[in-house]
Amino acid sequence: MPGRRLPGGGIDGGYVRPPSVVSAMVSYGSDLYVGTGLGWNSCNVFRMSGGGWVKAAEPSFGNLDDFEVSSLAVYAGGLYAGTTNRATGANMYRYNGTSWATVGTQGFGDGANTGFCSMYSAAPQEMDYIYVGTTNEATGCHVWQYVSGTGNLLT
Repeated sequence: MPGRRLPGGGIDGGYVRPPSVVSAMVSYGSDLYVGTGLGWNSCNVFRMSGGGWVKAAEPSFGNLDDFEVSSLAVYAGGLYAGTTNRATGANMYRYNGTSWATVGTQGFGDGANTGFCSMYSAAPQEMDYIYVGTTNEATGCHVWQYVSGTGNLLT
């Protein structure tokens, strides 16, 4: 059986060159959110609303070195986005339903962590943290535990 394309056309966000990849998706509230990348100096989060896609964040959260939203997770009532950033290290942002805030920068203090490429958070009653998988070409990939603003490397 073939897949069914969602209504609303492609995700273009008004860019001259539309996003080239949907790299993450999650349900937050009653909406579907997707993380995208353009392959160079821009990424974004889009929300399916009213049968079409709308931007849910400013391009690259204001940091043009973030070029892909590589992971999304829901945790503690917020939507979290992890980026890929080869210049200064991956960043993490939190959306409270109204605005985005930076909650993790420069690969949790290791600039070689260039991507927060996966996130996992179970139901709140099961755990009070997010697991974050990283891309790290210098020392190998890692799994971190993010708790209330702090990334802790799991050994």
